[in-house]
Amino acid sequence: MTKRAVFFALLACSAAFAQGTFSLDVLDPSETSGTIPDNFKIVDVYVDIAETDVWTGTGIRVIALRGARLNYDPNSSSFAPLINPGTSDKFYTSLSRPRGRDDDARFNNGAAAVAGTYNPPGPWQGVNLTELNVAYFAVPPATSTSPSVDGYIARISIDVSRVGAPSGAAWYAGDLGTEPPDAVFVLRSEPPPPPNSQTPGTVLATFDVPAISGIDWGLWYLVPEPTSLILISLLGVAACRRR
Repeated sequence: MTKRAVFFALLACSAAFAQGTFSLDVLDPSETSGTIPDNFKIVDVYVDIAETDVWTGTGIRVIALRGARLNYDPNSSSFAPLINPGTSDKFYTSLSRPRGRDDDARFNNGAAAVAGTYNPPGPWQGVNLTELNVAYFAVPPATSTSPSVDGYIARISIDVSRVGAPSGAAWYAGDLGTEPPDAVFVLRSEPPPPPNSQTPGTVLATFDVPAISGIDWGLWYLVPEPTSLILISLLGVAACRRR
């Protein structure tokens, strides 16, 4: 059985849950070197793996909404590479085994390979401007002596210039169901409609407990309330007067 077939078999297993948890964060300019391009919003996906276990693979399906477009390496005409785009293109969508957020190795030595489409499983990458749907795994594969490593495994980058979000909008990423009622989604990671809706939008597998665990999550913005905009304007006027 090939490594690709083994990985898809793991994704189909449901006897136990992988020993890892996800967290999400919108990349802030203060958290990275270089300059984030205008109109880019970037979500970094982090995994916290049990100290006795090691990450082996992930499946991810994300859909861009409201005119948002996924950003891929601009040097490729086929929306690739998702692995190892290079540090000069680190603000584009990329995948890796767990790495430090701004480590060069995350973008130059991701040590992972794409197996195919995640959900529903298939032999080809599901990659276009509004959807990323891939399964990927560690290369070389984990062994019983592999060290346990926490880190970032996915960077999802979108262009929001067509979304129409106001300049004062606040941006958040989190589990679906944790957003406030007035949240405006521009990206969602969730399963497709039945019959392929049994697994979450983003999942992981680990060496000791290979069956998947995962989350559904999204990226959204909040429109500032009119009173907040007035207060910001008044504070700006007051600051000018003090000068």
